[in-house]
Amino acid sequence: MDNHVVSGMYMLEAILFIGLLALLAIVKTVTIKQLEKMKRLDRMILQQDESDLSIAEFCRREGIHESKFHYWKRKFKEQGRPGLIDQRKGKAHKVTKSRRNYIIQYKLKNPLASCREIVDRFENRFGTRIDFSRVAQILREEYLNDPVGRKTGKPIKKTRK
Repeated sequence: MDNHVVSGMYMLEAILFIGLLALLAIVKTVTIKQLEKMKRLDRMILQQDESDLSIAEFCRREGIHESKFHYWKRKFKEQGRPGLIDQRKGKAHKVTKSRRNYIIQYKLKNPLASCREIVDRFENRFGTRIDFSRVAQILREEYLNDPVGRKTGKPIKKTRK
């Protein structure tokens, strides 16, 4: 085949791929990070197919775990490029300033509130989960964590004089 024809085919494929990405971003609310990961995985799978290396050797050279590569390659074969979009829905890792302030204010108003109670209140208020350890970390950063030797959320025992 002529080089111009081959490069034109790759160009057409790239344009269709970008259109597909834009469509997925609109329809499925795919994040930029997910799209970048999808492109990276797509490139990696194609590189492995074109190379003469075994999957084990390719993964060693690329510095990725072989089981992860097999997982994404299987998803690619079953669903094509859209299968490479990470569909996991985990807990949010970043907490906005307003939500962080809510946690701090709640702890200031309720000094004996446990982190688990704050997690439950947070979920009721914002409709999203936050990890228990993330709440504890925020409280530690603001020096609002519970005193040492006291179980979180338990009232402080009064001593006799």
